[in-house]
Amino acid sequence: MAWHSHAINQSCPGMDVVSRIIEQERPIISMSALPQTSAQTSATTGTASAVTGSFRKTGEPDISESPLHPRRKSRRIMVGPVPVGGGAPISVQSMTNTLTANVPATLQQIAELTAAGCDIVRVAVPSQDDADALPQIVAKSPIPIIADIHFQSKYVFQAIDAGCAAVRVNPGNIRKFDQVGPDICKAATDAGVSLRIGVNAGSLDKELYAKYGGPTPEALVASALKEAHMFEDVGFRDFKISVKHHDVITMVQTYRLLASKGDWPLHLGVTEAGPAWQGTIKSCLAFGALLAEGIGDTIRVSLSAPPVEEVKVGCKLLEYMGLRKRKFDIISCPSCGRAQVDVIQLANAVTEELKNVTAPIRVAVMGCIVNGPGEAREADLGVASGNGKGQIFIRARSSRPCRKTRSSRRCCAGQRHRRPDGGRRTGAGRRHRPCRHPHPASERDERRSLRFFHRRPAAVAAGIRPDGLSAAGCRQLTAQKTGGLASMVAC
Repeated sequence: MAWHSHAINQSCPGMDVVSRIIEQERPIISMSALPQTSAQTSATTGTASAVTGSFRKTGEPDISESPLHPRRKSRRIMVGPVPVGGGAPISVQSMTNTLTANVPATLQQIAELTAAGCDIVRVAVPSQDDADALPQIVAKSPIPIIADIHFQSKYVFQAIDAGCAAVRVNPGNIRKFDQVGPDICKAATDAGVSLRIGVNAGSLDKELYAKYGGPTPEALVASALKEAHMFEDVGFRDFKISVKHHDVITMVQTYRLLASKGDWPLHLGVTEAGPAWQGTIKSCLAFGALLAEGIGDTIRVSLSAPPVEEVKVGCKLLEYMGLRKRKFDIISCPSCGRAQVDVIQLANAVTEELKNVTAPIRVAVMGCIVNGPGEAREADLGVASGNGKGQIFIRARSSRPCRKTRSSRRCCAGQRHRRPDGGRRTGAGRRHRPCRHPHPASERDERRSLRFFHRRPAAVAAGIRPDGLSAAGCRQLTAQKTGGLASMVAC
């Protein structure tokens, strides 16, 4: 595997580089053919990872073990077809913000969340109209539905009858556990439905609040243990627990304490985390600390932002923690006095042009010659700028040794050699032997690289079989089949 670069004049810093990348290196990777990264898909497929080379190897698509720390041993429950706990891949959850009774709007948002990588979605059921809409939503949703029930326990039974994969049973229902708890457990058991229990800082029982002086880690864990024992005492064990808090340190301490008390699957969340930028920071800090210790079986990023943004943050967080197969990743340098191009503009332009790429490629955008070439060299597609020029680095089988006969005494220096018999390998003719001097990629070399790529499972699944075509023909056929935009990753 070798590198080659295209030197380009940068008459228009930034966009000129981007446009040349887009125009010169047309799509080669199929976006639709690549394995999905949701926990639901991961649990049922064993497709080998297509990411090798410069990418840190993260294993099969069903990534369950953290490269930082062994996962905590927890019991396995099912949320529809999605496994939670017991070593299953960590799933990403979110919640719709539409009126659940508005079925078309709710289903539209669920579709958007699914496309963003969401594995499980929760819908609020505060009214009878919302409960009546659950059968239609469950029937048409592509991912499991969790019904979020607060004070009306009758909605729990309606959600179970509607086919919801799980029900979030809030403390308002559990405070009358003697009356409704056993019936809820029996209905859930008969239907094969799991539950989520636990407490947020804002819903802590008043007695525990007074006893511990507020929503401390000890108070939250005490509340969760009380609820867990209620369900286990009647023989129900198919539940996960959440103990959310808006403060990062308190949240981390609470989950650490709870994890030491039993083997329940844990749902991680920083509740009421704030606007997008603040909530993202809080969630990444809290989830990163816990996941690095092997704690957590499913996550929900809570942002004062569209739910799709929650899913994007959650998926990327798992990718960077080595717990989900990597997708598109961009590396760009910070702007400083050494930069000879507008790095901010260039990075934003590249990001915008490649925003729909889901292929597992890494793109580097560098603004000077200090670290730029080295960083770009480690990426699948890199742009390094300096001295008024830019270089495009493409990771591919672009340089191959030239071929010569044993009788040849000099390097071909890019010239085409022929055997004395015309180059044909007939009879006992001597084989070609490579010289040690690499030369620029030829049409034949590029065609070989493309054919190598198209023998990969992703390309075969997409029906891309360019055997016999020229390199240009391979590129055109691939563009027709995929319609995506990506760098050429041929090896």
